Amino acid sequence: MRTITLAAIAAALLTLAACSSNGNEYNVAACKKALQQQFEEAIASGKEGNPPFACLGLDEATLRRLAGEIISENMDDIPVPVPSWSPEGW
Repeated sequence: MRTITLAAIAAALLTLAACSSNGNEYNVAACKKALQQQFEEAIASGKEGNPPFACLGLDEATLRRLAGEIISENMDDIPVPVPSWSPEGW
């Protein structure tokens, strides 16, 4: 389940690449902050968000790097459901 959640979040963050151009003049820090907020909302609600305005225009490599950083930095915050059939102590 954790793999599915990570894949869904990564896919949502990487869809930003479709909206980007090659210009790197936009503020990468603002984009990362917006992506972090979107990541936290996705964890809380389980829903995909729309590409943050702050990220429009960034190149795909930058967006991939930012998505990877956010996922790595927040790995411990991703909820991992415990199956109801799992015996205690697993």
